Amino acid sequence: MLDYAKYTNPCKYPTRLSIPQLVSNTPTEAEINKYLSEVKEFDKAKVEYAKNLAAYQEAEAERIRQFKVDLFVAYGVTGHPKAERAFNLAWDFGHSGGLHEVELYFSTLATLIKH
Repeated sequence: MLDYAKYTNPCKYPTRLSIPQLVSNTPTEAEINKYLSEVKEFDKAKVEYAKNLAAYQEAEAERIRQFKVDLFVAYGVTGHPKAERAFNLAWDFGHSGGLHEVELYFSTLATLIKH
């Protein structure tokens, strides 16, 4: 069994932004100005959100890549021609249950491809 704490994403998933809305059909000039100000702030926040989301996704991809490498080593299938396919099947069946589920499926598949 692998140490799953090692595969924790260090980045926090960014909080989704709320799109500014003009709530009145007949807005006053003050409401329009407030709305325009919120739109400008939203545009700035969108750039920051995209940057934070990209950092999270990059860290997540690295986490999964390292898990895969460690899994191949732990089950002795590094370099095996069917190891990648076995991992993809294990991922498809188990990732919704967590990395331990992926490892459970992979352990069965690794036994099959090694023999």
